[in-house]
Amino acid sequence: MKTTPIGIGAGLTLIFGAIFLGDGWATFFDIPSLVMVVGGSAAALMVAFSMEELKAALAGAKGIFSFSSPDLNGYVTKFTELSRTARREGLLALDREIQTCEDDFMKMGLEMAVDGIEEQEIDALMQGRIATEATQLALTPAFFNAAGT
Repeated sequence: MKTTPIGIGAGLTLIFGAIFLGDGWATFFDIPSLVMVVGGSAAALMVAFSMEELKAALAGAKGIFSFSSPDLNGYVTKFTELSRTARREGLLALDREIQTCEDDFMKMGLEMAVDGIEEQEIDALMQGRIATEATQLALTPAFFNAAGT
């Protein structure tokens, strides 16, 4: 279960609880201070990141709530089935598996294998894709870490 919504909800509950138990909204909200904090943070982020990185980080923020861990057992099962199919019917039989494959990364690898691309080239292309995706995935946490410091 994702704990992000629970953490955000608990934080907001504490903030609003403190406001209502204290002297009211005026004590907590000072417009000039708010402008300085929000505006200063936005300006600092614009200095630290390019516009493309800012857009990508904000787009990646929705993954905070929707990310789910990959089903590694499902991958093992799928690769076992693919191996069995390739052994029994040949590598070209995997072409029909491509049509039903929902994972873009696996689909890319299968397409290259069926097309007869050399192992080393498939490995290099797949490793490159992993590196690119890892860089993109690291951008959102780096963005929010920079915003919070």
